[in-house]
Amino acid sequence: MKEIISLNDVTFGYEKETVLEHLNMTIREGDFVGIMGVNGAGKSTLIKLILGQLEPWNGEVYLYGKQAARQNLRSQIGYVPQKSSGQSAGFPATAEEIVMLNLYSEIGFLKFPQKKHRKMVCDALKMVEMEEYKQRLIYKMSGGQQQRVMIAKALVNNPKVLLFDEPTTGVDNKSTHQLMHLLQHLNKCHGITVVIISHDVSILKSTATRLFCLENKKVEEQIGE
Repeated sequence: MKEIISLNDVTFGYEKETVLEHLNMTIREGDFVGIMGVNGAGKSTLIKLILGQLEPWNGEVYLYGKQAARQNLRSQIGYVPQKSSGQSAGFPATAEEIVMLNLYSEIGFLKFPQKKHRKMVCDALKMVEMEEYKQRLIYKMSGGQQQRVMIAKALVNNPKVLLFDEPTTGVDNKSTHQLMHLLQHLNKCHGITVVIISHDVSILKSTATRLFCLENKKVEEQIGE
């Protein structure tokens, strides 16, 4: 299978403190990857390196064979950041408006969405089974519903990869299992490569087809029994 993301002997840190050291990892097209690690293991730093927001001290991060830091990744990686506590509390925007935010670079400054943009939003919401909620205010939704809207926002640009930072934060057990089932569906039926970075080991082990452990500044793939 085609390589999508590769980290080749990557070392990075802040000021004089090394956070990640000699990382080697390859993610292939169609993978469902789980990357686990305790708080402080460098998970957020790894995300920023993959997204090209940080450049490694040494080594290279490639996306489809090109350096990640030198690309516009908006249409290639759909990023769903960690949901912070109270993030959507009282925010007066509908699901449709939230998803539309990721299209404004295409729509243009101070311009109104066209029919094709509304269809793109509707299609993205449909993929996560939230099309009937498109006019509902985000703060009136459950944690699981809010997370689905955030996934639709990431999907609206038709990315080849979905990257998640702690997607089960603030989501109850039932919604967590529904969410992971949705991600498996997107992976298997829509061919989207899924990468989840989380400390929730049990969830990753029950869903991911490849599992990596970030520990002691390094990452190693866990081989199943």
